[in-house]
Order: sequence, then C-alpha cells, then structure tokens
Amino acid sequence: MSTVPRRPRRTQQQRSADTRQALLEGAVRAIYERGYAGATTAVIAQEAGITRGSIIFHFSTRAQFMAEVLRAIFEEEREEYARLEHDLNLGFQAEDWIEMCWRVLSRPSGVAFLEIQMAARSDPELAEQVASVSSGLEQIGVEFLSERFKGDVEGTLAAIRLVVWAIRGFSIGKMILPDWDAQDRPVEMFKDMFRAGVKAGAFGPRPAAKA
Repeated sequence: MSTVPRRPRRTQQQRSADTRQALLEGAVRAIYERGYAGATTAVIAQEAGITRGSIIFHFSTRAQFMAEVLRAIFEEEREEYARLEHDLNLGFQAEDWIEMCWRVLSRPSGVAFLEIQMAARSDPELAEQVASVSSGLEQIGVEFLSERFKGDVEGTLAAIRLVVWAIRGFSIGKMILPDWDAQDRPVEMFKDMFRAGVKAGAFGPRPAAKA
C-alpha cells in the first residue's frame, strides 16, 4: 500500500519569515484600501490573518514596520522592472522608464508607498525612517541607471526624481479622475517630452557648442 510522504515541518525561522511576509503584504493592501491613517495595527493584522501581537513581536515600532513595508515594495518593484525588461524588451532607451514606471508605480503597492511617504510629513519618527530608506533606494537606482546610460551621478539622480515623482503624481490622478484610464495621453506626452530632452542633452552630456 502506497503512502503519501509527509511534508517536512517548517522551521521556526521559516514560520517567522512567512509571518513577516504576510504582515508586509497585509499592510500594503490595508494602506491602499483605507489610506495610511486607516491602516491601523488591528486592520493590518486582520488583513494578514495574523494576531496583532505578531506585529509587535516582529517590529519594535510602527515607523520601523512602515520602513520595512517600503523596502518590501521596492524589492517587488525591482522584480517587476526586470520582468518588463525581459518580456517586453523595455528599459534600454531612457524614455522606456516612463512607461515602466507608470506600469509599476500606479499599482496598489505604488500608491501604498506614496501614502507612507506622505504620512512622514507629520510623524518625525517615521520621517527619519522614510528619509533613510528613500535615500538608500534612490542610490540603488542611480548606480544602476548611471551605469546603463553612462550618465553622471548628479544628472541621473535628477532624472530619476523627475520621472518617479511625475509618475507618482499621475498615479494620484488615476485614482481621483474617473476618465483617466481612457486618457493615458499625459503619460505619452511626458514620454515624448523626455525623449526630446534626451536628444537635446538635458539628461546627459550636453552637445558640444558649435564654433
């Protein structure tokens, strides 16, 4: 008589990692659906299907928890950028990143990221955590894109901020304007403007002046 092999029991470390991941994913859903203020510890725990005590056990403060949510969102976004690059052959022209950012940052996780950043304005502890995380994430982007497009660090950082924060603004418009999905033209216009800026040398070495 055949027997079904037993699944190996998860280790304490695996259970802890699974709980942590569930909390981070639950936080994203709760923040997107209810806003930062409405995503209380109880709501997040319910969304994650985990007790409130688990949040306290894994994260010493709410600010630390939200900083980890930002990091988790960023890692998921990096995976999505890599998928778009592989599946759609995007990312090799500077203007591609406008479309890629729009696809990635307008998702619920991108909105949750923005909610946390905005909440930092009135929360000094959160502001300190967000500033530290955001600076580190920007540095990763600068290192990658300055290498890919052979740009200087300062100019690459400025271009990243231009694109990312414009797209975050568009993502707000998508939420509050009922006809946005039928009118993606602002994103296309931004792409055209960025492409023209690249050709003019606005986002890289400027063309040599004519004698």
